[in-house]
Amino acid sequence: MRTKIHFLLVTITASAWLVGTAMGQVDAASLKASAEAGSTEATLNREIVLSDLPTKSAAEASIPGRFSSMRPQSGLSDAEYAAAKLRAAQLKSTSAASINLKAPSILRSAANSPSAAAAFQGIDESCSFVTPSDMAVAVGPTYELQVVNDCMAVFNRSGVLQAGFPKSLNTFFGLPANNFSTGRFTSDPRAFYDNVSGRYVLVLLFEDFLNSRGFAEIAASKTNDPRGAWSTYQIQVGGAGQCPDFPALGHGRSGDKFVGSVAVGFNLFGCNTSGFTSFLDDQIWFLPKAALYAGTGFGFNFAFNLNVGGTHVDTIQPANVAFGNEEPRTQFGVNSFNINFGGFQCSSGCNGLVVWSFSNVLQNAGSPGMAISGSVVGTPSNYSLPPAASQPGGRNTIDTGDTRMSGSVQYKAGFLYGTLNTNNGGGGSAILAYQIHAYLNDNGNGTCTGAFLNACPTLAGVGIDNEFSYDVGGGTGLNAYFGTIQPDAERNITMVFSFSGDNFFPSVAYTSNRATQAPGHWHDAGVFLCNGQAFYRQGRWGDYTGTSIEVTSPGKMWFSGMFSEANGNWGTCIGKNGYVASNQP
Repeated sequence: MRTKIHFLLVTITASAWLVGTAMGQVDAASLKASAEAGSTEATLNREIVLSDLPTKSAAEASIPGRFSSMRPQSGLSDAEYAAAKLRAAQLKSTSAASINLKAPSILRSAANSPSAAAAFQGIDESCSFVTPSDMAVAVGPTYELQVVNDCMAVFNRSGVLQAGFPKSLNTFFGLPANNFSTGRFTSDPRAFYDNVSGRYVLVLLFEDFLNSRGFAEIAASKTNDPRGAWSTYQIQVGGAGQCPDFPALGHGRSGDKFVGSVAVGFNLFGCNTSGFTSFLDDQIWFLPKAALYAGTGFGFNFAFNLNVGGTHVDTIQPANVAFGNEEPRTQFGVNSFNINFGGFQCSSGCNGLVVWSFSNVLQNAGSPGMAISGSVVGTPSNYSLPPAASQPGGRNTIDTGDTRMSGSVQYKAGFLYGTLNTNNGGGGSAILAYQIHAYLNDNGNGTCTGAFLNACPTLAGVGIDNEFSYDVGGGTGLNAYFGTIQPDAERNITMVFSFSGDNFFPSVAYTSNRATQAPGHWHDAGVFLCNGQAFYRQGRWGDYTGTSIEVTSPGKMWFSGMFSEANGNWGTCIGKNGYVASNQP
C-alpha cells in the first residue's frame, strides 16, 4: 500500500553530477544521512508443515469495506468503463491474441536479450482475491516459491504446480481471514532463497487497524524443500497507534557472525481504526539467521530515525547477498527520495540516492553495537512523481506508485543494483536503473576493538557507475514501471518490469545487459514474457516485481511479474533467462 498525493508533471532532464535546489532537488554535498540503533526480542510463534495446510479456497475471499486500498477502482463509472472497453476494441493492439509463453514476442524492436529458457503462468487473482498482486519469487535447487498478497504456491522448476497448492498465507501464519470491513488483513509479501544455508525466507504484514496496530509475519523453512516444515514468528512493529507498511527484505552472508542477518525494513505510520495517518519513520531489523533457521527465540538489533539532514527517509531497501563467495563486510541499503522530499513524493522533482552501511548488526557478547553510516550521492538525471500508466482505451488508468525504490536491491561484486519509477516527460511513467559502487573503510569510528576489530566499517565513498533509463520520453504510448534487476555471477543483468501504453495492455517484459555493455542505456528494448490481454479496470497495480538467481546455475536469472488477463483481472507469469553462448551480444 502507499500514501498518495496529487502529482505535477515534471519533465526529466539530464543534470550535472550534483544539482541545485531550485526544483526541490538534493544538494548531495550539503546533506548528511544519519540513524540511530536499538534492540528488542523475538520468540517463536509456531512451527508448521506447509504441505499439511488445506488448499486455498474461494470461501476465503476478502470482505469488501472501507479498507478498500487492496481492491481499489480506477475511478471510472460503469458508463465510462463501457466506453473505454469499446475504444480498446476499436484500437489495433500490438499485444498477442493469446498468452505466448514458449516463443516470447519482441518488445518494439529487434532484441538480443536472451529469450526465456523457462516461462509459465503463476498465481492469478482467482487465488488471491485481493488486488494488487505484490509478489516475490524464490528459487531453490528443485522448487520455486511464489508469493502474492494472501496466497502462496510451490512449483517445480518446469512450472508444474505441486499437489495441494496454492495455500492461504493467513492460514499459514495462523491469522484470521482478511476482513477489510474491520481493517484486519495481510499484505505486501517478500521472499528470498538463501542458497548458502538452503532456506526459504518469507515476510509479510498483518495490519490490525481495528486495534490500531500492525505486525510483521516472518517465516523460515527448515530445509530446502518449501513444501515441508517452517518456523514462523509474529513481531509487533512499533507501539500502540503505529502500523507498518511496504516491507523490504534483504540478507547478508550466511554464517558471518557480524552481518549474517535477515534484514527486514518497514515504513512506520501512525494508524487508527480508519487506517494510516502520518508517516513517522523507516526501520530496518537485523534478524540473526542462525536462530531464525533453527526456529529458536532471539534478540535482534534495529536501526531507526533514518534521516537526511533531519528529514526522515522512507523505503530503504536492504541489499541481498545471494552468492556464497561474497563477503561485503556490511549490510548495505539504498533509498531514493520520496515521501518527505521534492514537494512530497518528489512531485516537484528530486535528485540523488542515499546509500547506507549497517555493520556489526548481530547481537554478540561484548559487542560495541552497530556502526551505521549513510551517504547521499547525486544521480545523473533528476526524477519525479510519475503519472499513472496508460493502456488501450484508458489514458493514465494504471497506478504506477511513486519514486521509491520498490523492488529489491541486489549486491554483486561490490555493486548495488536498484530501480525507481519516474515521470517519462510526456504524461507517462519510465524506469531509472542504477549500478552503484560503495566503498568502505577498515574500522569505522574505531569503536570495534579486540574480537570485533575491523567488524565496524563505515562508508568511505559512493559513486553511481551506471544510470540507464527505460522509456524516458515514451509519453503515453510507452510506459514502463516497477522494474527489478537480477545480476548473475558475472554481473550480467536482467530487469523484469511492467509495460503498457496506448497500444499495449499491461504486460510483463524483460531486458538484459552483458556486464561488458557500455554504460548509459539498455542493449535493446527487450522481450514480452506475458502479453496483456484486456483492459485492466482496477487501477491499483502491483508495487513490485520479483527476481531470484538459480543456485545450481548462477548464470540463470529468474523473474516474475503481473499482467492483465483476458477477463480484466490480474495474472502473473514466471520466467528465467541467461547468457549461455559467446555469440549472444
